[in-house]
Amino acid sequence: MKTRVLAGVAIAAAASIALSGCVQSANASNGAEATPGSTSLNVFISGDTNVQDLWDKSLIPAFERMHPKITVHTSIDLHGEHDAQTQANLATAVKAHKTLPYDLVDAGFVTTAGKAGLMAKTDARGIPNLAHVPAATREQGGDRAIPYRASSVLLAYDTKKVTNPPKTLDDLLAWIKANPGQ
Repeated sequence: MKTRVLAGVAIAAAASIALSGCVQSANASNGAEATPGSTSLNVFISGDTNVQDLWDKSLIPAFERMHPKITVHTSIDLHGEHDAQTQANLATAVKAHKTLPYDLVDAGFVTTAGKAGLMAKTDARGIPNLAHVPAATREQGGDRAIPYRASSVLLAYDTKKVTNPPKTLDDLLAWIKANPGQ
């Protein structure tokens, strides 16, 4: 399990992105056959083809060049059409201590799954550059998930222009109407 989780972390580190989350019950016998001394990892992606291309054409080839004994496979849920079902399957499998068909999750629901305790803990020991991820981003998934792409929406504002930032969507819309062009 430790090798797979560390390898999953290394995939993200090799690509200079924050890890979205390792599935809690990953283990070396999961799914694909591996040759002796090698590991096979499965990444679940919930997103569009551009996210799949990011993994298949950039992140995985770069990672596999750096780690030739690790093979990475992807499965994708285009547009997140089955996210609710995937989350339910993840919760059921983790609670029943069952092996999952994936080791790493890149999906918009990682923060929810992280806060539910369905992902492996993230810490500086496993992710050396974790301190460089903004605290507000880290906190979204508790201590078990790190969202890193656009499905994790954060708003920024200039504290000199916005002294009392809106706290709700209604407040934000009212501020936008009251401050056109700002």
